[in-house]
Amino acid sequence: ILLTLDGSEGARCTICEDHADVGIKVCRHGSGRDCAFQQYEGRIIGCIAVMVVGCLLLVYAIFLYRPRSRKEREEAERERRRQQIISDNLGTMHKTKDEYVEAIEFLLEQRQTRTPARMIRNFYRGSRLWTCM
Repeated sequence: ILLTLDGSEGARCTICEDHADVGIKVCRHGSGRDCAFQQYEGRIIGCIAVMVVGCLLLVYAIFLYRPRSRKEREEAERERRRQQIISDNLGTMHKTKDEYVEAIEFLLEQRQTRTPARMIRNFYRGSRLWTCM
């Protein structure tokens, strides 16, 4: 782009400008740098567009981009799958229990509770009177 903007020494061109308020068109002959933009206008606009895209990519890379390695992505996917399996298994584990199973569990819980009668019985069984009989 610098060579294009600088122009070449032998380049000659005609530069015309429209003056709407007067209603005439004024043309002049130019050479060197005067002709650079006139002859290479498309190239210069294209170069500026490429530089703008490059600057946008630079800003993205510096401020927004957070690199993640393949290992981190695989671990995140593995954790997501594991959580999915756990949630699926929990859904099947929360099924209602059979009435008989619930009744048996209730009776076993009642058998484990401490009551005064059970405390006296356990005390008696631990004494010498029980072992003598």
